[in-house]
Amino acid sequence: MSPLINLFIAVFGAIHSHAANDTIYVYYEDCVANSATQKFTYDSSTGLIKYTDASNAEFCAVATGKSDPVLLDACDSSNAAQKWTFTSDGQFKSTMNSCLDVKQNTGPDVDEWQCKSPSDSTVANQEFAIGSNGDTITAKVLTSFCLTAQKAGCQYEGWDTHQLKVDGTLPYSLINTTTPGVYPNQSEFGMEGGQILYVDELDAFYLFITEFTGEPLYVPSNLTLWTVSMTDFKNGNKQWTKVASLRQSGGTLDCNDTKASLGSSISAAFNKTDNTWYIFYVGFQSCKSPYFENQNGRIFLAKSDVAGIKGIAGPYTDIGVIIKYPDPNQQPWEGLQGVDSFSNPYLVNDTYYAFYGSAQTGKTPCCNQEVGLAYSKSYYGPWTRAPYPYINPVRLLNSPLEQPIVIQFKDGSYGAVFDALYEQNDGQIGYAYSKDGINWSSQCMQLLTVNPKSGPHWGDARTPEGLIPIAGEEGKFYLFFTGWDESQNNNNYEAFGYVNVSFIST
Repeated sequence: MSPLINLFIAVFGAIHSHAANDTIYVYYEDCVANSATQKFTYDSSTGLIKYTDASNAEFCAVATGKSDPVLLDACDSSNAAQKWTFTSDGQFKSTMNSCLDVKQNTGPDVDEWQCKSPSDSTVANQEFAIGSNGDTITAKVLTSFCLTAQKAGCQYEGWDTHQLKVDGTLPYSLINTTTPGVYPNQSEFGMEGGQILYVDELDAFYLFITEFTGEPLYVPSNLTLWTVSMTDFKNGNKQWTKVASLRQSGGTLDCNDTKASLGSSISAAFNKTDNTWYIFYVGFQSCKSPYFENQNGRIFLAKSDVAGIKGIAGPYTDIGVIIKYPDPNQQPWEGLQGVDSFSNPYLVNDTYYAFYGSAQTGKTPCCNQEVGLAYSKSYYGPWTRAPYPYINPVRLLNSPLEQPIVIQFKDGSYGAVFDALYEQNDGQIGYAYSKDGINWSSQCMQLLTVNPKSGPHWGDARTPEGLIPIAGEEGKFYLFFTGWDESQNNNNYEAFGYVNVSFIST
């Protein structure tokens, strides 16, 4: 077993040890052979759904008859709330006429819901199967997922001091249709999927971003660089300036051009060893297809032709592709969209890690966007996908997500902001925490409302561009993000804005 898997098990396994007074609930996760947290059995003679932990302690699923997460408690065969009937249709029915139900879109828990008839179009959410050895229970709608026992809440050290709160929202975006250099000729539909950096030596923010330049949406696209000085930003002059157009897509739908679309992922990093800036960006083949046009994504690495910190504006020369799809090393959770994003690389000891994304756009229903980790000793690679299913896919959120951007905090721990796709209409961005940068959990996650439906707001929330520490204000950050601006072009323009956030304990 690789050292990486051992590190994952050493940390993650400790999280899943249980004591009698723990609050434990049932949720679902990728099936892992011999997992100590997935030993679920069903006893038809008693009606108990039983979980046995690593110390052989037994806990049983308890029904409440409400649409609540299903908790595990000490087994008691005389307790009617613990009695379940496993029907011929694969449903677990409680004595309260509720059924186990997979919360496929909002997870991670398994809850109770009104039992559905076999003819119901969503009955698969309530259909389960007993594993061939009788010691696992799988969900029909997600056949590679097993019922899993999990302590309630995040078990990572440091989570209590690294949770974030939004310190007020704003009624306006920063870059929109009124910004010079944007609309309508260069950025018809707006921007998303990039990264913001603060460069101390230049006293300025730099925003690497994808702009969508025409029809069909998400195909014609440019990679651009915007800036504003920190002095101007703090003094209220938040007028951003486009300083470079770094790449332009082919914009064709012939399924051949590997850069037909550049939407929407670009991240950047400065390598102190060779005193040079690098960018990591996605390129797609775009096709006329019954599926999403952008397919077979791959990540390109490019190096600035200008050495030193001022080389951030490029121009950049491609070095090659560092991770792609299809690929002999692709994993089962990856799909037709290919590698659709690549986060900013971050160091863990002497190894670089980055999140990469993919989506099952060739399946119906679409799309189950997910992310995994890849690692390398250098920007140039080779980049190796983290082991499946021990680490990948990484469940920052147990519903579709995209495009994490990572920050390392002063104490050495890590945070990631990401696009919580199903929550964007509620103006929410996802935020997750990791003690070591390798082990991440949906239990160590928050949804931050950056564009509320009421109060100061300008639209919804889409892709976060990063957390930037506020100088001289410990534990406080700027959180930059994109979202559809309701005041711009009939709500058909993806603008760029920000909020202030801080650690709750600050």
